[in-house]
Amino acid sequence: MNDYERNLLEAFWKLKRLKPAEVLPGVNFFEFFVLFAVKSGRNRMKRPMKISEIAQALDVVPPAVSRTMKCLEQKQLIVREVDKEDRRNTYVMITKQGDEIVNQSEQIVKEILAAVYERIGGEKMQQFIEGLNAFGTDLKIEMDKRKEQKSDGKDI
Repeated sequence: MNDYERNLLEAFWKLKRLKPAEVLPGVNFFEFFVLFAVKSGRNRMKRPMKISEIAQALDVVPPAVSRTMKCLEQKQLIVREVDKEDRRNTYVMITKQGDEIVNQSEQIVKEILAAVYERIGGEKMQQFIEGLNAFGTDLKIEMDKRKEQKSDGKDI
């Protein structure tokens, strides 16, 4: 492994070791994203979201969202309601307490990102975001190729 590859993996490891849940009020990072998706989806669509829509918005499988919904429901941050016309659909609504958690979490995230932005600077931050987006897109393409080759039984 060359220095570039080692440095990149070390940078990823540093990011992975960050624990955003330690600064968020009562939710883990994925729960925050689910709550945020439910709230923003409701605002955008003018109706509660379906679990399948939340999964699609977060680019995850519906069972992952369903498991998280159970936790959020136990914490009384969301309520689920089965569609009376089509029982296959479950709508998710954020509770007042869930809305407060999202608002608090958004404020914390804004403050953290503003502090980082202040230290790094706008131009470098924009370059980082653009580079990270391009990197993520190309990395997904390469990983998908490897998965396809692996499933076809081809050597990588």
